[in-house]
Amino acid sequence: MGKKSWISGMALALSLTVFGSGFASAASNQPVKAEGISYVALGDSLAAGQTPYGERTGTGYADMLAGKIDKAGYLGSWTKRYAYSGATSGGVLGQAAAARDELKKADVVTVHAGANDLLGYVLPILTAALATGTQPAVNPAEIMSRVQTAGMNIAATVQTIKQANPEAKVLVIGYYNALPYLPESIQQSSTLPIINTLNTAIQRAAEASGATYVDISAAFAANPFAYLPNPEDIHPNLDGYQAITGVLWSKVQPALPALKASHILGQAEALPLDTSRGVANALVLAMQAQQIIRALPASPEKTHLTARLDSLFDTIEAARLHKQHRAG
Repeated sequence: MGKKSWISGMALALSLTVFGSGFASAASNQPVKAEGISYVALGDSLAAGQTPYGERTGTGYADMLAGKIDKAGYLGSWTKRYAYSGATSGGVLGQAAAARDELKKADVVTVHAGANDLLGYVLPILTAALATGTQPAVNPAEIMSRVQTAGMNIAATVQTIKQANPEAKVLVIGYYNALPYLPESIQQSSTLPIINTLNTAIQRAAEASGATYVDISAAFAANPFAYLPNPEDIHPNLDGYQAITGVLWSKVQPALPALKASHILGQAEALPLDTSRGVANALVLAMQAQQIIRALPASPEKTHLTARLDSLFDTIEAARLHKQHRAG
């Protein structure tokens, strides 16, 4: 924890107590509560939680991840209402634009997009190949064109999220082999190379735009038939969604304290400081964030949060002095 922020916080708390009962009473009479973190899920049918038997909005990884965050004591709110079955990467980009108000307050955002850019082209070709007993006549140039479009839209989606909220932790999720029931020859010649190409493009787009890529392919490869019980459907059952959730949780759980501190800082930064109550409440929140930040291990994230905290204390102090000057 930076020395400046610790000294600033203690000095400011003391000054509010000594120099004005209005500040102290404002904080005690109307105690501000630190909010829990916010989670927004954007994406296709997997984000919506579609089941392997046609239910388009069931219990999926978004519900399960929100449940884990809640059980850990960190969740304030969450939504997957923008996600829908059949969404292409362009559709998910549209979701990000429509969810701008929620994204402004989001701490965790998951993005799942890209598969539907390819499925409409690939599935009829696979069906024809199975019917004739031949290898799929997939056009590599068409695949690359669709994959490139998906990559560009995913990067634009992350940029849209970051423009709405630079502090959000964005997780971009790849895909598993959704067609394990196909003959091995078709998987090796067509489906697995296509999935790998798509995942590579998603990873590059995510990392180039400042998001975290989440690879779920290995989690499914361990037990694909148990997770995909319907040979005629590409969506997982609850166990499959649990497998995805486990991978996501491994990325989110270690970040929860820092995300909580960031959310509290954002809550304080948004308060109007032209009243005694606003200044007092901002200080209360800043001190709560300070306690969390002090306990974080050294990292670039802690350095960033400390800088935000220092700036917040400076802003609160300036508001206090301005109000004191006007009262004098």
